[in-house]
Amino acid sequence: MKTKLVIVAFLLVVVSLASLMYVREHRFSVLRAKADAGDAESQFHLGVCFQRGEGVETNPVEAARLYRRSAEQGYIHGQYRLGRCYEDGLGVEQDAVQEYKWFSLSLVAKDHDRPLPLGLGRMQTAAIETTLLRLESKMTPEQIAEAKRQSAEFKPKPEK
Repeated sequence: MKTKLVIVAFLLVVVSLASLMYVREHRFSVLRAKADAGDAESQFHLGVCFQRGEGVETNPVEAARLYRRSAEQGYIHGQYRLGRCYEDGLGVEQDAVQEYKWFSLSLVAKDHDRPLPLGLGRMQTAAIETTLLRLESKMTPEQIAEAKRQSAEFKPKPEK
């Protein structure tokens, strides 16, 4: 009797795990399809998956590529993460001008007509402002001017 209960319990665990794996794989497939179709938010979230190795092998180059696609469409979270990529050298060469550009854009971005979406609140805004001040102290006046020029000229380019 105990053996049967153990077998039944084991089978229930196996079925539950298989169901969870199917749901995760299905969600990832949907996310990938939406990202491939040009959805900036999905590109951002897929970038997070590649950065953290969630559902896929960790791939910092692919994460940075997806963050860039999202950022170039004006998605504030993508801009912030791309700035972090340039700060940390995650999937891209470290570049103070690009770091400054993307961080400063994430401060002023309007995302779907909302000034600051969830996750980019006051504490994160203050941290970005501090990062920009720290960066300015390490950059040449020419680099600062170039970063500010690129930020001012930035126009989101929707893929859809």
